[in-house]
Amino acid sequence: MLRFMMALLFFLMPGAALADGIIIPEPWVELAIARHLVKVRIQDQAVVTEIDQSFLNLGRAGEVEGTYMFPIPERAAISAFSMFVDGKALSAELLPADEARRIYTEIVRQRIDPALLEYAGRGAYRARIFPIVAGVEKRVQLSYSEVIRERNEVRKYVYPLNTEKFSARPLKMVSVQVEWRSEGTG
Repeated sequence: MLRFMMALLFFLMPGAALADGIIIPEPWVELAIARHLVKVRIQDQAVVTEIDQSFLNLGRAGEVEGTYMFPIPERAAISAFSMFVDGKALSAELLPADEARRIYTEIVRQRIDPALLEYAGRGAYRARIFPIVAGVEKRVQLSYSEVIRERNEVRKYVYPLNTEKFSARPLKMVSVQVEWRSEGTG
């Protein structure tokens, strides 16, 4: 018999700081979250969470700019961030905020899709997204790693799944896959 139990919790949590990844468009247009795929790999107390989201600009304007916001758990670390352009993944660099904004502004002037990620505070990260073309899905991938605590032989992993709240339409696809392996002794 294993010496511990594992609790996996996927539930709604109020507040933007504990929400799913969203894009805040500028100027405002309706955005739909077309798909939200989550893969979680747990090995004892080490966890890797991978998120793959697609957003759809429902507006009539040709293209808008937006800010992608994604919170991660307090003790987690971002391991990868990518934005897709013409089917190709552009991987992000984590830079100081002022340098990231300077580079982003220069890239947007050249009408190239940037993939710059910056820490927004309180466990949230943000990336400027341009262009978000009307009628075209914008795909973003993110992964983070964390070590979950054990209390009274119970390990708890939480992923706040509240995607519908931020979408102008029902999601086409939502999937959460969890792979759990343990070297527990009996």
